[in-house]
Amino acid sequence: MKTPAMKFVLSFIVLLMLGSLTACSSTESDPGPLKGKWQVSGIVDTVMVFRKGETETNKIVEKCSYKVEGSKVMVTYQSGMAKGLTQTYLFLDKNTVESPLGKMTRIKDSD
Repeated sequence: MKTPAMKFVLSFIVLLMLGSLTACSSTESDPGPLKGKWQVSGIVDTVMVFRKGETETNKIVEKCSYKVEGSKVMVTYQSGMAKGLTQTYLFLDKNTVESPLGKMTRIKDSD
């Protein structure tokens, strides 16, 4: 069973390990189809939020830029512990994404 402290440590380790991904230069702040709240299931189970010019995971907000290419969205972190890292999110359908941390499913906002 994962404790909150273990989840944070695992998240940190995974982000450091992914630091070798190729960086992508982009100054776009719009997350495009990635905009919104997502449940991540995989290496780390968490919720990620993608907003204009930033992401939020576990109440940690990091500045970023986005580049949309077909069914892919590349997110380049501009601050925080992932600064300089680019992660690619591949859309399997409009509510399902394959990410470096595992499968992500869109969380619908309640009315």
